[in-house]
Amino acid sequence: GYMTEALSTLICHLFEEGFEEVLCGAFDHNSASIRVMEKCGMTKIAKTDDIEYRGNIHHCIYYSIRRK
Repeated sequence: GYMTEALSTLICHLFEEGFEEVLCGAFDHNSASIRVMEKCGMTKIAKTDDIEYRGNIHHCIYYSIRRK
């Protein structure tokens, strides 16, 4: 969809600008965002955080992709 295309374009742009790695995070219950990151070739990494958002604590997981 649109978000997969947008994230993929952003990743390509960042690599063209010289970035070696792109990290993205999503709340662990946000399966749509997780699918977008996976479709863009990102892989889950060990980093996690608990983040307060709108008065609730959410577990955040991270994905990464490195320039080839």
